[in-house]
Amino acid sequence: EENRKYVTFTQIATDLEVMIPDEYVTNVSERYNLYNDISKLKDEGQLQKFEQELLDRFGPVPDQVFELFNTLRLQWLGKEIGLEKISYKKNVLKGYFVSNPRSSYYQSDNFGKVLSFVQKYPSISNMKEVKGQLRIAINNVNSIEYAIELLKQMQ
Repeated sequence: EENRKYVTFTQIATDLEVMIPDEYVTNVSERYNLYNDISKLKDEGQLQKFEQELLDRFGPVPDQVFELFNTLRLQWLGKEIGLEKISYKKNVLKGYFVSNPRSSYYQSDNFGKVLSFVQKYPSISNMKEVKGQLRIAINNVNSIEYAIELLKQMQ
């Protein structure tokens, strides 16, 4: 719970196809409403329930929607860890930390766990300051599921 004070919202940038395909939900306003509903989901339980509702209403859920759900999971994990922004592009996962360098976040257990992760996996991860903001980068992340697993290890 203590992280809530560090990051209110984690931005996600990705090159994956994360969307509700037109052919899955053909009605534009219905698709818009679904995106709206997705943006309000707060945890895994709500996400599972939403997925079941999609299945019941529209049939088997396409891959792009699962990727969309996974970006949500990344977002939640990022917030827990204390990342203001996450980028997952070209098999590289980057997390940008709280931009205020004097934030108490940098003395927190959460930040300590991230540092431990980087020390444990020096071959794939590195940390550096970019334009005044500290960021972690992890290479060879070949799926969003793997990205999620890596962030879980930083919790």
